[in-house]
Amino acid sequence: MSVKKPHQKGGRFEGELCRVFSKWLTYDKRDDVFYKTSGSGGRATQRQKLQKQTAFSAGDMSFNDPIGKPFIEYFLVEIKRGYNTNVIFNSLIDKDHSKTKTPLIIDWFKKANQERSQNNRKAVMLLMRRDYARTLVVLKYQEYKKFQSSFNNRYKLSNYAILNLQKEYRLTLIAIPLDTFLRWFKPKKFLGVYKQWKELRTKRPT
Repeated sequence: MSVKKPHQKGGRFEGELCRVFSKWLTYDKRDDVFYKTSGSGGRATQRQKLQKQTAFSAGDMSFNDPIGKPFIEYFLVEIKRGYNTNVIFNSLIDKDHSKTKTPLIIDWFKKANQERSQNNRKAVMLLMRRDYARTLVVLKYQEYKKFQSSFNNRYKLSNYAILNLQKEYRLTLIAIPLDTFLRWFKPKKFLGVYKQWKELRTKRPT
């Protein structure tokens, strides 16, 4: 029996998530709005080193159809697949901060945040699936709170984990199962927040 290599699993997972978010945005009408970026955003990264911009190619997801532009313009999407529980979460608790490397989830988020800033996106969305586990959406907690207050949504999240890492990394994250997140994160509500953000950007002095 052949064993799939990590990059093969990751590529299939990225494509699957592009279809999931396409169906989410279009209320199950289409599955082709978003696509996996070439080399998981590698082309954009290499061009940035040359001080060149590749429009909307940063991160692991971009859009085929203009209706997907608001989501990609707002979020830098980073996708991770195939890491076990110990590598991602236990290291946050057991880590001796003076002797070991930064936990993977922190390293992923900080690198994605740097790429987000370079590409003028508003927020990072980390999508991750551990082996034999559910897909999680990870956001900065303050970003989640902003959506929560704007949405005024009757659907209340009850299944999530908050990672308070302010002392060590000045960062607080929230991890939410993808299916739960998509029931809460309605496209029309998101577009309202996106439009407010765009208006504020337009009004800012240059």
